[in-house]
Amino acid sequence: MAATLAASYFSDQPEDCTKFLSTLQQSFGFTRNEVKVILLLTGTFLAGVGIRWYTSNLESHAGTSRHFDYARSDSIFAARSKMSNRTDTSGTVPEKVLASHQKPKAGTQGPAVNINTATKTQLMRLPGIGPAYAERIIRYRLEHGPFSAIEDMQKVSGIGKKKLGRLRGLVTVK
Repeated sequence: MAATLAASYFSDQPEDCTKFLSTLQQSFGFTRNEVKVILLLTGTFLAGVGIRWYTSNLESHAGTSRHFDYARSDSIFAARSKMSNRTDTSGTVPEKVLASHQKPKAGTQGPAVNINTATKTQLMRLPGIGPAYAERIIRYRLEHGPFSAIEDMQKVSGIGKKKLGRLRGLVTVK
């Protein structure tokens, strides 16, 4: 019906366009604002179709096609899925699984670091220990004396069970 109205009322003159819009408004019972919204949506849709057509023609002439490689993100997803399947009944991931999936920092292989005698640089080689944590460990050691057990590291501000679990096996107290 709209196509018939358009054919009968459209010509090269702007008055005919206005006449068509008023007829459309009266035929369908649209308000003036509704007609504006319909025209805006129609224009946006047509612009989108035109842009899509233009870019598809550009790609076909240039011989390029969009190819996305999802192999890396898929492998990360698969590794995380395997980790989530290894949870125990409490919903936490066992420490052995966490340790096997973490990338150690350079220099962490080898003998365990003695936290009572380690320098700031040696402490910073541990996973999750940066300059601030290394300074806190050294400050705690100076204020409270040497650590008597690895678990005493939890008394250092910012080191909790999770971080201590990552450090276990890499540090020692002598």
